[in-house]
Amino acid sequence: MKPDWANDAARLPPSALRRYLVATGWVDDDVSDSATYWSYSRDTPQGQVSVEVPKRQDFVDYDRRVAELIEILTLVEQRSARTIIFELGQPGSDV
Repeated sequence: MKPDWANDAARLPPSALRRYLVATGWVDDDVSDSATYWSYSRDTPQGQVSVEVPKRQDFVDYDRRVAELIEILTLVEQRSARTIIFELGQPGSDV
């Protein structure tokens, strides 16, 4: 069963996800020429964490991948998924 916030998260474009990650201290690790995702990492007290951002919303697994990204962000940032999704949805804002 999907979390109640998953549909809202799936509507977020990849550009919003990338902008948020950069604004919150994630480093673009995209050294590969992957056609499907961008890779970001961040050091935390528990160690380095990596995430992947799908490059296109029309990928079949876009919803699942974005939900996984939001779940990782909730753990790293110790904030609710709803709060993170709200900030992701703000146009052009630097978090």
